[in-house]
Amino acid sequence: MFARNFMEKNKLNDVYDVFKYLYNKYSDDPYLSNIKNQSFTMITWGFGEIEVVKTKCRRIEIDFYKCNFERESYYVRRTPGEKMYYITLPGSVRCRKLLSKLVNCPFEEQTEQLKREICYFELYPDYIEQNIHHVRFNCYTK
Repeated sequence: MFARNFMEKNKLNDVYDVFKYLYNKYSDDPYLSNIKNQSFTMITWGFGEIEVVKTKCRRIEIDFYKCNFERESYYVRRTPGEKMYYITLPGSVRCRKLLSKLVNCPFEEQTEQLKREICYFELYPDYIEQNIHHVRFNCYTK
């Protein structure tokens, strides 16, 4: 999956963790959402797709208490049916309570009425620093 480049799976998992935090922090839904499926391809830069589905766990503000970023800045733009998240210098998000809660949250059963989102993302590496420079997620409601 990460052949011919410096990317390691844990760096990609850090990107997913930052995304899960931002997605849930800025969501209007009373329930948390999590990544159900993902795919990723790395050539010169990375392309991926993730499916975000609602869980059975309720969203409470205490889940986001003491969450902080390590080196990141971000921009969120939301319009009806589309959300864009632009993360600069993704490293990791320190948010153990939320992330551990998401690990144990069962997904809602898939039905036609259940809202899900497909998010396409592009990951831009910094080959000099051997790290990720920025990531852009575009999410569309299905």
